[in-house]
Amino acid sequence: MSCLKGQMCRALNPSPGGLKRHLWQDVAFTRTSCLVVPQEFEMLKNRARLFAVLAAFLALVICKDAAAADFADFRSWMVTRMLAWSPPGRSLLPAAKETREEGANRYGEIADAIIVVAFDPAETPLFPGRRGRVRTAALMAAVALHESGYRKDVDLNIGGQARGDGGKSWCMAQVNLGVPGPNGKTLNRIVLTKDGYEFTHDPNRGFGGEDLIADRRNCFRVGLHVMRTSFNTCKVPVLEKLAMYASGNCNDGRDASRLRVGKAVKWLSEYPPPLDDPAIKAFLSAQPPAAPVPPANPPLVPVPDGSPGVTALRTRMSTE
Repeated sequence: MSCLKGQMCRALNPSPGGLKRHLWQDVAFTRTSCLVVPQEFEMLKNRARLFAVLAAFLALVICKDAAAADFADFRSWMVTRMLAWSPPGRSLLPAAKETREEGANRYGEIADAIIVVAFDPAETPLFPGRRGRVRTAALMAAVALHESGYRKDVDLNIGGQARGDGGKSWCMAQVNLGVPGPNGKTLNRIVLTKDGYEFTHDPNRGFGGEDLIADRRNCFRVGLHVMRTSFNTCKVPVLEKLAMYASGNCNDGRDASRLRVGKAVKWLSEYPPPLDDPAIKAFLSAQPPAAPVPPANPPLVPVPDGSPGVTALRTRMSTE
């Protein structure tokens, strides 16, 4: 019974001991019952705070689960297309053989590396808009298809046919840095600038061919910078902007560029991505930074094919 209600009841039903006794009992009752009310309010407030915290926690868990599910859909969107483009396990090369399950797992790792690089805030996307980075990732996947077919031997640098151009072009982006020396490293190294790249022989700067194999993110980051340089240099329609990437100049590689860019454009138009850039960036920004875990890689096998010197980046079409 509350304080006010108790006072009202005693006023309507005076105690038999008279007015003086009634007033004393009423005051005593008022004191004891009024002391209880603030405690009850405090308990209610504490419970309300607890419920609010629990509700916020549940909302956070639900939102995280939903964001993770959405990102999984986007990742699956990429891997599914890569599997359709180049089903693993079909190569007759011993170093490239793998089961479909092994290939699917490896393709997932490739997609992860592409996504990390394409959505890195330090990297400028190739396209503007809310899906600029999604489109960039799609084009990176299309270029890797044409350059390597996602082949296991090219990805992991296994066997004598893992590198193109006589052993000079490395990783799934087929970056031409020359053949490795006796120590398994290339003399030529590529240093990334804000929107481009430059070459050096300084072993303490940039990436050598072996670095592009050691971590797929290095491969795709270098490839993205070469793609961006080609986009910025070639003043041609968008379908032909990878001409320099494919041939070393803006004229000879136009057909190759149309194949690569056209592949990504068709994919995006026929199967729109399930997420836009903001949703993917929000999910990735909430994840802990990934530790550099290089793929399993056997010792590099130098391919005797002349001098490793290069003056420009060149890539090849390996699956056309």
